[in-house]
Amino acid sequence: MTISRRKALGGAASILAAVPIANSASAAAPRAPTKEDFGALPSKQEIWDQMLFLVNCGSRNTAFPGHVKFVNYMAQKLGECPGVKVSREGYSFDQWVSTNYTLSLQTGNQRRDLHATSVYPYSGKTGPKGVTAQLINLGRTTPNEVGGSNPIKMDESVRGKIVLLTSPVHGFPFGTNFKVWGSYEKDVMLPDRIQEAIYQNRSAPPLDQFKQAGAVGVIMAWEGVTDENAEGQYAPFGRKYADIPCLWVGEKTGAELRQAAAQGGRATMVLEAKINPNTPTETISGFLQGASDETILVHTHSDGPNAVEENAPIGVVALAKYLSNLPKGTLKRSYLFTMTAGHMAYAPVPKSWEAFKENHPDLIKRIVGALVFEHLGSRSWIDRDGAYVPSGQNQTTMIITQSGTLADLALKSCVGTIDDRMVAVNPVAHRYTGESGGVIEAGIPTIGIMPAPSYLLKESSNCGIERMDPRLYRAQLENFTRMLRRMDGMSREQLAGAKPLGL
Repeated sequence: MTISRRKALGGAASILAAVPIANSASAAAPRAPTKEDFGALPSKQEIWDQMLFLVNCGSRNTAFPGHVKFVNYMAQKLGECPGVKVSREGYSFDQWVSTNYTLSLQTGNQRRDLHATSVYPYSGKTGPKGVTAQLINLGRTTPNEVGGSNPIKMDESVRGKIVLLTSPVHGFPFGTNFKVWGSYEKDVMLPDRIQEAIYQNRSAPPLDQFKQAGAVGVIMAWEGVTDENAEGQYAPFGRKYADIPCLWVGEKTGAELRQAAAQGGRATMVLEAKINPNTPTETISGFLQGASDETILVHTHSDGPNAVEENAPIGVVALAKYLSNLPKGTLKRSYLFTMTAGHMAYAPVPKSWEAFKENHPDLIKRIVGALVFEHLGSRSWIDRDGAYVPSGQNQTTMIITQSGTLADLALKSCVGTIDDRMVAVNPVAHRYTGESGGVIEAGIPTIGIMPAPSYLLKESSNCGIERMDPRLYRAQLENFTRMLRRMDGMSREQLAGAKPLGL
């Protein structure tokens, strides 16, 4: 089966026009509707309109045309906020983009096409005819202590073959890496090991070991995940270029390939891709001067393959609009708004937050607290009875913070809203998931908002916007305004959790 680059990624407006603004009818109603005045904070409709713009950009993986378009749009919107000074910083890297991929199998005199669910980003490339070789089955990967996989044992039998490997989602070991501060609803918890499909990003083994062993291609098979869930997953992202083509297949196709490998079958895999040298990408930042030079950071990244990863720049600009329109003299501190690039290609691109931090040491020293958020408006989808279906709930969100005071503040800011599935955690093992990790490592007291739905890395024709709830997105922004307004008046000691806040 031939699969060209997702043709419909940039043309979803006609589909989305029919999506109602309150598209998650099963979302719980607020228990205590707020009467607060949120001033210039954009309405649900304004947020939805910007989401439609985002989706019409198509895939916004790092430096894709859609990413460039979205970054320019966000820079324009940020510049429209009164008093916000906008800066742009450029980086360049060798970009890898797949253009076509196919898979076929030959056993005896029979040849048949098989379905590949996606590519392994930055793996490698072939010509139009691909590579053909005997399959060799290396079994299943085994987990290491951080949810990745152990090195694969190989010998000379791998040379010249196409490697078949089953890659279960080993999951993120939550229980050994985080201490729970508390949760919004007492029955909302996280398992000891989080095994959403996106954690294939950790589980999938690096490819350099197969290249060094002399293999000519790799096929990785999902296990324990429905084919619909596996379809289009852009995983694992952020790896270095491996110079060996690799395709993903679903669980059923994986079983067929294992049987073929046992019979000496041969496979042909095509992965056509372009490598674009010195491709530019940009980080956007905005600065709003307050009564003090002490600064609060509002941070996210701008790149991603769909409507959720990453839609948070819309929220960053919304908060900038809200804060910059408050009466003069209201803000006790200054605000830095950042939307970094390179998240989806962090091996070839200078690490987004780290690069910004190194370029602005004096500014970073002034930051006394941070709000970092990603993946807003996410509803939960799960594998159930062999189908990929909505769970009927919001996606559970980790509030990642090293400060018990900020954990308490973040949870209490959500009370009475539909943003109900919140669990505050302390990353005691200094192993992180999400964009807030680098900010916390810099010693900045941080509230990190990290919902991680199973479809976070899925490419699809309408970018997965049908799995979002704009009411939830707006509710989250309202909660963030509460957090920021309270952080604005807190002392350094309170932000760091060294002095009680008295909530």
